[in-house]
Amino acid sequence: MTLTFRPLLAAIAITLFVSPVDAKKQSTALPPPAACTDFYAHVNTPWLRSNPLPPGYASRSLWDEMNELAARQRETLFSAPQNGAGPAQDKLNALMQSADESRVQVDSARILTPLLSEIERINKPKDIASAIASMHSRGIPLVFDFDAENSNTFSANAIGFPELGFYTQQNPAVATAQARYRSYIQTVLTTSGVSSDNAGVQSGQVLSLEMQLAGVSGDSPSQVISLKDAAKQYKNLQFSDFLRSQKAGGDTIMLAQPVFFKTVDSLINAKMIEHWKSYLRFHAINQLAPYLNEPYFSSYGQFYDVYLEGRATPKSRTQNLRELIEASAPELIDAAYAERYVNNGQRERARAVTDAVMKTAGQAITRSTWAVNQGEDRDLKILKSLRVDIGRDTKNISSVVVSDSLANSALKLLRRGQSIKNKQSADTWPGDINASAPLLVYLPTENRIIISNALLQAPVFDGQGSAVDYGAFGTLFAQQLSLALYQAAFKNVTVLNTQRSSLITQYNGYTLSGAKKVNGTLTSTQNLADLSGLEMSLQAYMASASRDQNAQQAFFKAWANIWARVDRDSALLASYDKSNHAPAKWRVNGPLSNMAAFGTAFSCKAGAMQRPYKDQLRLWP
Repeated sequence: MTLTFRPLLAAIAITLFVSPVDAKKQSTALPPPAACTDFYAHVNTPWLRSNPLPPGYASRSLWDEMNELAARQRETLFSAPQNGAGPAQDKLNALMQSADESRVQVDSARILTPLLSEIERINKPKDIASAIASMHSRGIPLVFDFDAENSNTFSANAIGFPELGFYTQQNPAVATAQARYRSYIQTVLTTSGVSSDNAGVQSGQVLSLEMQLAGVSGDSPSQVISLKDAAKQYKNLQFSDFLRSQKAGGDTIMLAQPVFFKTVDSLINAKMIEHWKSYLRFHAINQLAPYLNEPYFSSYGQFYDVYLEGRATPKSRTQNLRELIEASAPELIDAAYAERYVNNGQRERARAVTDAVMKTAGQAITRSTWAVNQGEDRDLKILKSLRVDIGRDTKNISSVVVSDSLANSALKLLRRGQSIKNKQSADTWPGDINASAPLLVYLPTENRIIISNALLQAPVFDGQGSAVDYGAFGTLFAQQLSLALYQAAFKNVTVLNTQRSSLITQYNGYTLSGAKKVNGTLTSTQNLADLSGLEMSLQAYMASASRDQNAQQAFFKAWANIWARVDRDSALLASYDKSNHAPAKWRVNGPLSNMAAFGTAFSCKAGAMQRPYKDQLRLWP
């Protein structure tokens, strides 16, 4: 492995605009195609003309604009906070104010003293495991990581460098880095009250222990072991006591790297007590250093941010605190976002749309003539048990504690983050879900659809029960609902394969780029979901109120509008065997050409936007 010192990559913000010259060109440009010729271009030509692809971009879409808007809105929660916006924003403001320099200098010692005193009281080997468990309970995971939600999994996390290669490789660059690291350890220990001479010795002890543990921290087959057997094989680690200290249940644990834990267990002995005290002292401080006073803060920043990451300057305390809040209290940010940009009324109206679509879906399943072999019962059970989260659950933001200092706030946030990690609940959103982005996604293992607050705004949602609410938001929801049904062994395999084959043939005939055609097979599941979603949401829309021809046209325009996108030919060609979505044009024109209701709304005859009636695929007639 070649070690890399990773500089932070700067993001380049590009602002798109229409110049007066471009505006004049647009005013004399040919009008968009007719709705019955190319509905995608009929709706999106103005956007496409106003948004030429910037140099260096492979593609750009309306979804990119929505993501950028959500990111800017999220940024304002920190850069332009409003007082009195709501309890979540007020709490977020108070947390960020704790990073004020005048408040930081006061009580780092008050925070560190009880931690370091506990470590200093280590006199026997059994005290080492107890101290490690205590630090975990305080939100400072030392030596290893613990994940109670994932089968009580223990995994190695015993080093101060970001990569194992800093310990295992032997070359001048690594030697220099190790020397810089030891110097940093010595600075931290000296600042904490250790004499200069002792700090030199203790820094060597820390690095020596890390070198031993790094050598056994690599990937290896995991071991599932009962607590009873673990007490025999790893007696010094006291795993049963550790689980009790973390309020974790179960009678088995999983060790991600058994050799690592065997090594740690063997190193917990009377001869190594002073090594462990030095190690735990340094690492407890090191985890809090981004939030402590000087010189802890600047020493940490110079070593990690500047020397290792290659940043020009260290991160600010404010940035460090923000990253900690994002990791340990993400629902606080989501609640503050909702207070400012999405009110309860909008979420209630979104719930009304999802409920209407689910009701329509149930009716469609019940009347379906091809729901055989108990498929109807299965699908209705999926609908009945489906959980729909609109915005992250924020009822537990009261557990986010604002303290009188940055260090104390940071320690409480670290503890909270560790608690969240060890006690996942049904309300928790998966860690890889970006709640700040506009998204609507189905989680099959939980039979749950997650809808972010950022999605509940134009052009996807206006909260008025309008064509946009159903044509865009409602259809996206129905689309994911359809995927839920398809992923649950959709009723009749023969019928499903017939439907899929019909769409495969249809999409295989669409142009991807030049002579290349769309991959109808790879995109077939999503193509089915798009058509199914449109059918279900249209039925819910028509049932919700009296809808005239203009209202029906607006429904279809709302769907087409959200897929505005421009791609380079190279990007389209590269997507052929990689993307399970058809190009944007065909996500609009493809399903609509199968819908007689679209043809009626726009008075289209058989042609590009209306397949012959006998050839149209109708999933939920």
